[in-house]
Amino acid sequence: MTTLAPPSDRFAVLDVLIARALAELRDARLRCARTSDRQNLDHQTRAEANLNALLEYRHATQHR
Repeated sequence: MTTLAPPSDRFAVLDVLIARALAELRDARLRCARTSDRQNLDHQTRAEANLNALLEYRHATQHR
C-alpha cells in the first residue's frame, strides 16, 4: 500500500490562502456571469489580483 507524503508545513498556510482565493474568484466569476454590474466586475478584478499575488509569492519563495 502506498501513502502520500506528509504535507510540508512550509507552504501550508499559503496553500490554504490560495485555495480560498481561487474559490473567491470562482464565486466572483459566477456572479459576473449572472449580473455584470460594476460592483461584481470590481469584485472579480480584486479576486483575480489577490490570487495572482498569492501565486506569484508562492512561486518566488519556492525559488529562493
